[in-house]
Amino acid sequence: MKRNHLIALLLCAALLLGAVPGQYLAAAQDTQISVSFDANGGSGDLPEPISCAAGQAVTLPDAQLNAPPESGIWRFAGWAADLTAYRPEYLPGDKFTPAGSVTLYAVYTSSACTVTYRVGGSSSIEQVAPGGSPSKVPKLPEEYLGWRDRSGAQVDPAQAVIQTDTVFTAYRNTALNTDDHSKYMDGESDGLFYPDRSITRAQAAQVVYELLTDRPDGRAEFTDVPQDAWYAKAASALCYLGILSADEDGRFLPDAAMTRGAFAQMLDRFVSGEEEMSTFSDVPADHPYSLAIGRTAARGLFGGYPDGTFRPSEPLTRAQAAAVLNKLLGRAPQAGAIAARSDVRIFPDVPSTHWAYADVMEASITHDYTMSASGETWTTVQRTATAMSDGFHTVGGWLYKVENGAFLRSTTRGDFTFDAEGRYTTGSATLDEKLHNIIVTYTNDSMTRDQKLRALFNYVRDNYSYLKRDLIAKGTTGWEPAYAEKFLDTKKGNCFSFSATYCLLARELGLPAYTVIGGLGRNNSPHGWVEIELDGKTYMFDTQLEWRYLHDYGIRGYNLFKMLPSKAPFTYHW
Repeated sequence: MKRNHLIALLLCAALLLGAVPGQYLAAAQDTQISVSFDANGGSGDLPEPISCAAGQAVTLPDAQLNAPPESGIWRFAGWAADLTAYRPEYLPGDKFTPAGSVTLYAVYTSSACTVTYRVGGSSSIEQVAPGGSPSKVPKLPEEYLGWRDRSGAQVDPAQAVIQTDTVFTAYRNTALNTDDHSKYMDGESDGLFYPDRSITRAQAAQVVYELLTDRPDGRAEFTDVPQDAWYAKAASALCYLGILSADEDGRFLPDAAMTRGAFAQMLDRFVSGEEEMSTFSDVPADHPYSLAIGRTAARGLFGGYPDGTFRPSEPLTRAQAAAVLNKLLGRAPQAGAIAARSDVRIFPDVPSTHWAYADVMEASITHDYTMSASGETWTTVQRTATAMSDGFHTVGGWLYKVENGAFLRSTTRGDFTFDAEGRYTTGSATLDEKLHNIIVTYTNDSMTRDQKLRALFNYVRDNYSYLKRDLIAKGTTGWEPAYAEKFLDTKKGNCFSFSATYCLLARELGLPAYTVIGGLGRNNSPHGWVEIELDGKTYMFDTQLEWRYLHDYGIRGYNLFKMLPSKAPFTYHW
């Protein structure tokens, strides 16, 4: 009886299974389910329900929702099927495959944050990471090696505990050329180096770009970098490599000063090893550049200040950039050896006495070398013409002359002698310094040539008095420096003292001044004055005689500055 009943049941089941499956499956495929969304006590624009077939994947939407005010939490993080979930099970943009109709509840968390992934410089992907948990990491193109955080440290974002808004930057492997000692910096278009001027982000990018062993074609784009900008390729390549990056608005900020901290961040990319970290009182552990500053300083690239600070926000100067990069590249220039060569370039604003002279020369001159314990010995030097035009140039109160793109040095041209630094010299360093100080004090670049001449004329006329001295015989040469130096020391002298001093000051302006040993008046009394050829005409300048009438006799009205000989108010004898 039981056996027959069991057989009957099996037969019925078989009949049912044979008759129903096609109709049942068709009905299942036609069944529509819905994914609904619940604000979970929050307020705002709630997404519309999504209708789909069972087993079909849907993309979960984002939502502009405000958390319930009584919760004390403030940010929408994602969705969860569990009404009480405190972390989202699904993030906006995730694929979700429902088995049946379901309601997903909004999850709010105070620790949710924005994670920005920068790939190739300015291109970025933003995601919302749930509190404390890793976000989904975008797949990198094959040429990239991995990610770095704001400090420059290599990280695995999939394992990172994200607690604040975070930026990860993709990086590629690259290296600097430490073999060839080619120039990687240069002066400005006026022929000066400007060692104390801040180096800009554009300049820093170009300098590092010039040193790369592999220079990839940049693919980064910036809102403030024209495609034809001189630094565009360098900026793009460095951002592509992850060495530099744009700001949140996609700007490169090319004209902004490169700070010490930001430069340390750039160069940390090329620092290897696990050197001991240096610490500074103004660089706490949570500083965005702390790791880079600690590593580069420990390597000896940077030094702190006597008060124990690093000053990461302080602009980096061009001279400092050269010094830091030479250390990174292992270059060891010797200032004395470089200055002794006659074939090295001259920057008038970087004399051999400047603290960064050797580093600036190393950075701006292509050369071959041999290395010894004392440093480099340059064997050959590539000539680099100055950007200054041929002729005289006054820089910082010192006079220089350029011929055929090079500064005259250790040589004489007419009445002008130039020292090893390329400066005009009287032969006396003490006198040179005194004349220089007068030029700097009484003239400036805004003055015309004649205004400068007049200012110096008035200075000599009004600051000295007469004292009988030995006369100068006609035909005597080279006497002016000795007379001028004594005149400046004692504040007194005769007509030859006045003339010698004014003549040398006029030469400091690059003018062909010379003294005349002649006579004055009907008696042809011995007298000296200065003549200068200007604009094709010869003019006379008599500082001592104008001093006599103005200060000794108290008589005004005699103008003995820039006189044509034919119109001189007195009789002069040559």
